[in-house]
Amino acid sequence: MAQLPIVRADVEAYLGVSATPTELQWIDAAAAAASSFAARHGLGVVLVDGEPVDAPADVRLGAVMLAGRWFQRRNSVTGVASFSDFGPAYVKSTDPDAAMLLGLYRPGVG
Repeated sequence: MAQLPIVRADVEAYLGVSATPTELQWIDAAAAAASSFAARHGLGVVLVDGEPVDAPADVRLGAVMLAGRWFQRRNSVTGVASFSDFGPAYVKSTDPDAAMLLGLYRPGVG
C-alpha cells in the first residue's frame, strides 16, 4: 500500500524534472488537485481520523500521472502544444493510462 495524498516530490520524480521556483506552485496545485480527485471519488483512499492513509499502488500512480498531465497541460490550455509546418500539434485532454489506473476506464462492449 502507498500513501496519499501525493506531493510535489512524487510529481517531480515522475516527470524527471527539477522545477523552477515559479513552477513549484503549479506542481503543488496539480498534486493537491489529483489527491483531492482520488479522495472525492473514493479511489482506494482510506481515512483514519480524517487523514488519508493507505491506498493501492495503482491508484497512487494514477494520481501522480494525472498530476503530471495537469502540470504539463498548463502550457497548452487550449489543447494545442505547438505549431509546425504541418499545422498544430494537439494534446489529448485525457490520459487513458491514468484513467485505467484510477479505475475510471470501463471498456464498453459494442
